[in-house]
Amino acid sequence: AGLYVKVEDENIIVLNNNLKSFKEIKLTLLHELGHFFTGTIYTHEMNTFYINKCEYKALKWMVTFIMPLEEIKKALKKGVREVWEFAEYFDVPEEWIIFRLNLPDVQNLKKNI
Repeated sequence: AGLYVKVEDENIIVLNNNLKSFKEIKLTLLHELGHFFTGTIYTHEMNTFYINKCEYKALKWMVTFIMPLEEIKKALKKGVREVWEFAEYFDVPEEWIIFRLNLPDVQNLKKNI
């Protein structure tokens, strides 16, 4: 749905024109920005391990940007507890919520609740 490339000194993000909604565009753009801010560029000829590592870093940046720890704390104070509730609160897919809730900063937060 999107692509981040670096051509000489230019950083380029391309979005597929078949994205149907503003939400799809926003989420795709945020994912590609994750590649930009983490410097994770790859080609499909590279090994799967490296590609997965790049995707992990981009996803981690993205979910941390969309759902900073302070916002998660605010959601918890408002009574948000279930994955689907977090997904509605942040307006993102549930699988992103699961990924975010399993990152170390949130895990440490959960230990102190």
